[in-house]
Amino acid sequence: MVVHLAGNPCDTTALAAIAKEHNLALIEDCAQSWGAQHRGQPVGLVGDFGCYSFNDFKHIACGDGGLVATNRDDLGAGLSKWGDKCYDRVSGGRAPEDLAPNYRMSEPQSAVAAAQMGKLAEIVRRRHHAGEFLTSLLAGTPGLHLPAVAKGDYHSYWFYMLRVDLARFSLSRNELAAAFNAEGVAAGPGYIPTTVYQYPVFQNHNFFGGTWPVKMLGLTKMDYRSVSCPVAEAIIRDCITLRLNEAMSDAYIEKVARAVRTVATRLAR
Repeated sequence: MVVHLAGNPCDTTALAAIAKEHNLALIEDCAQSWGAQHRGQPVGLVGDFGCYSFNDFKHIACGDGGLVATNRDDLGAGLSKWGDKCYDRVSGGRAPEDLAPNYRMSEPQSAVAAAQMGKLAEIVRRRHHAGEFLTSLLAGTPGLHLPAVAKGDYHSYWFYMLRVDLARFSLSRNELAAAFNAEGVAAGPGYIPTTVYQYPVFQNHNFFGGTWPVKMLGLTKMDYRSVSCPVAEAIIRDCITLRLNEAMSDAYIEKVARAVRTVATRLAR
């Protein structure tokens, strides 16, 4: 499973080749990347599945819920039934052949989501412009590593993530983010508290009332307490997120960039 974090596409071409070599399904997590493109193609179309979010603060939203899609005919029919109690909405009837959960959204939510779809292109265009403009204004700021977008890709900027070279500053990451906020920049220290495998649910293997049936049956030797992804952990430690959305004007982005540059220059060692 690949995650197009913050709207910046992964190299799904390379990852799809690895998945094919090992006979693995490839799932694209596009929850934060509506409208993003990898090598000119919308994300979600390379993998076997593409997953999208309608959460209340995504590019387009209807309160909550999501969408899973596939471009494989052999998976599509089953996928359409999976979140709908295995009801067949194409031929009709309510005689499910398999056990399936009920993940379907309500009709009012779906109507709001459908209306939002018509606005997506403009929302993404404005976010992309804001993000690229901010990058151009922050280029060369001491101690800051800006988002790197691969050639031919299109970043849709759900938020703007900086990485900080902490050795070049006299303050901690959290203190630096607080300094940005003091200058009027909506900045958050970090992204999530820890990597997901460090969450208590994984560290304690507490998946079903304190048990893990798959492991109890001898079907896996996985132990999340032994997992270490050092690059992901480093990003969690030194990143700062800046709020960015389609309503921000160029004048506002210029103010954000000026504040960030002022703080970073003042506090650099």
